[in-house]
Amino acid sequence: CLIILILSTTHFTIKIYKYHNDKTKNNESINAYINKETNVINEEKYQYTSILEIPSIKIKRGILSKNNPYNKAKYNIELVKEDDTLIILAAHNGNNSNSYFGKLKNIELGDEIRYYKDGIMYTYIYSERYDIKKNGYADIYRKDNIKSIVLITCKDNTDDAQTIYIGYLKEEKPY
Repeated sequence: CLIILILSTTHFTIKIYKYHNDKTKNNESINAYINKETNVINEEKYQYTSILEIPSIKIKRGILSKNNPYNKAKYNIELVKEDDTLIILAAHNGNNSNSYFGKLKNIELGDEIRYYKDGIMYTYIYSERYDIKKNGYADIYRKDNIKSIVLITCKDNTDDAQTIYIGYLKEEKPY
């Protein structure tokens, strides 16, 4: 019993350390990105090219470039697509240390979704949500000709569905 207790305590201590270390490095990297301090962050996992912020549910996380090896949902919020009219991001749901969209289910219609890129803050308004089957493909249904951000995560309490959250651009302004 003592060995199991020691191993369990060690396991949870390591998980807590990794969580707090990731949170600290994320915040440092966000500040460096916002302040345009490009040579400050050496770790590839924190070399952000944009920032996602959803103030109402306290999400603020850096986004990596598509070609960064850590641009995967198991490490961070994954940048799936980014062009002039559409940004698609995906992340895990739940309560693990890499479940960056775990609070997304608490977002309410009309909440702001902010995306910082190249000195511009894009403010989107959360407007739609729907569920899809989890099969490796995601049909995105959105209004044509309106700049959009799409957030994809696993649906709560199921392994075979995902939830799609869509926000439409309200404004762009320098930060």
